[in-house]
Amino acid sequence: MFADLRIRDFVEKLASESATPGGGTASAFAGSMSASLLSMVMRISLRKVTDETVVKKMQSLIKECDRNAKEFLALMDKDAEAFDKVMEAYKLPKSTKEEKEERKSKIQIALKAAALSPLKTMEVVNNTVSVGDDILQYVPGSVVSDIGVSALLARSALQGAYYNVIINLKYIKDKEFNKEVGDKSLLIKQKTEEVLDRIDKEIEKITEGKQ
Repeated sequence: MFADLRIRDFVEKLASESATPGGGTASAFAGSMSASLLSMVMRISLRKVTDETVVKKMQSLIKECDRNAKEFLALMDKDAEAFDKVMEAYKLPKSTKEEKEERKSKIQIALKAAALSPLKTMEVVNNTVSVGDDILQYVPGSVVSDIGVSALLARSALQGAYYNVIINLKYIKDKEFNKEVGDKSLLIKQKTEEVLDRIDKEIEKITEGKQ
């Protein structure tokens, strides 16, 4: 669906009056770019790394980031599909008592799916960011700025996905579900932001020559 579009076409879709693609899809796209940049950084760095242990580690992490980039692309579509189902549920007939009850039930089911999709995006962001933190000490200075851009994209993906989790929870009646998903999303957000802050500080040291 959206992940298969040319960039120009995707941006035009994003700017259209259609509710999808929206912020959740855009957040997953930012995550994919973040992971892809890290893969690029490591592939460039491998030209200069001589330590065999580091080489093997980077080769493994490249595969991990490549997988993450593809998973983010899948999440672009999953997020849009989940929101489309929410909209479909709201359009269900509500003339009779039975129809109203069925409509309410399907809306709640759809909203839960719509909250879980961006939560998954947050989890993949967390994994991607940990790779950036891990490789920073091994890469040449010429690609450090690319790790910085990756971190910025990851931060946008993280915050954007978090917004989408929270806005869906607002309309879900299941308090136990809300607490579980809300607590989990907040914890992922806090832990990932700690790593991102650390990356930012390290990059500032390197770019300003304070290392």
